[in-house]
Amino acid sequence: EQHLRTILQKLTRDFGLSETDPPHSDVATVEFIEESGRMADVIKHNGRLADLIVVSQPDRDRNLGTNSLKSGLFQTGRPVLMCPPGHDSPDDLGARIAVGWNGSLEASRAVALTLDLAVGAEEVTILTGGKGDAHGATVEELVDYYRLRGVTAVPHRFDARNPGEALLAETVKVGANMLIMGAYGESHERETLFGGNTQSVVDKAKISVVLVH
Repeated sequence: EQHLRTILQKLTRDFGLSETDPPHSDVATVEFIEESGRMADVIKHNGRLADLIVVSQPDRDRNLGTNSLKSGLFQTGRPVLMCPPGHDSPDDLGARIAVGWNGSLEASRAVALTLDLAVGAEEVTILTGGKGDAHGATVEELVDYYRLRGVTAVPHRFDARNPGEALLAETVKVGANMLIMGAYGESHERETLFGGNTQSVVDKAKISVVLVH
């Protein structure tokens, strides 16, 4: 606990923030909360009133972090930012974002719940490939949706046999440093056992990814 507090206090100083209890709405502040219990339950409790939940990328081989990610995605209804271990976030993280779009319900929720990130970004690229969801909105309609909210988004189409891996590669290709996408259109258990686009991203991401179920 003391180790974590020391890290938090250093980051607070580095970013010119203040540590308060409770936080204030007029300035950016930091609060250290210690809560006993299972990590998944703690995330469920605190996550439902969070604008963004941040977790480490799960390590399936060591069975670490999977329940935390699942709790954030399936028990809170909030977007979850997954950070790869040992990943040095760029100073302009979120300045250039890529949004995965296939017209699905999960992709639609991802767009709606991350509008603040899109508004604050300097560049927004919409990555789209394949047939997309039946009766789902088109990428052109998503461009119009963003435009109505003051966001200029540029579509980027790609073709790939594995859309999950392609999303990661195309994000880097277009110069974005954060990917936003809907997660687990198939069930988590099915994707874990048989593979799927989201599971490919969760297992292989080397960049920060915002996931929304």
